[in-house]
Amino acid sequence: MGTFNGLAIPLHGGFVCKTSETTPIDWLTVTDIGAFKFLNYQVGANNYGVDIRSHMTDAGGQVGGQCLKAYFYHDSGVLGSGQAYTAFFQFVGAANLTCVNARIAVLDLYMNLDATYSVAGGAADCSYINFVEGAHPVPALFVITSTGGVVADESGGNFVTASNATIDHALRIYIENVAYYIGLYDSKTGS
Repeated sequence: MGTFNGLAIPLHGGFVCKTSETTPIDWLTVTDIGAFKFLNYQVGANNYGVDIRSHMTDAGGQVGGQCLKAYFYHDSGVLGSGQAYTAFFQFVGAANLTCVNARIAVLDLYMNLDATYSVAGGAADCSYINFVEGAHPVPALFVITSTGGVVADESGGNFVTASNATIDHALRIYIENVAYYIGLYDSKTGS
């Protein structure tokens, strides 16, 4: 596992870590003892900080897989204040910079299915995000909060008052494979 006789990682890549164990084994353990960066990657011309790719070749169609998997274990103690997240993403806009005729987002979800790719189970089997409840029910689908003097509700944030009673479009979601629709309209006031 790792490099040959503790030598450096090959200059042009090709570094492979494998384990011959038949049961899961930790081959790398990194312990964080404070505000420590495990990786600091400066984005260059390729526009990627970290590029992780995985190829699924499950011919039997039963296994599936995940390209990136993260766990956060609350092993002991009581979380009385503060926050805990399995993943945290933040886009920082530096002072006096401007986004012009472009798009910025904290998270970009891009599904790219070939024109011949078939989803036999229907729309309920294909979505940008899949929510699963485990052993305990989750009381909310998502939570939107405000920080830094910004108020998400009624100040140009995520939510605005609307008096338009005509639904122009609907956002479809599935709960236990049953379709539900969240109504949308194209203007805040009636037409």
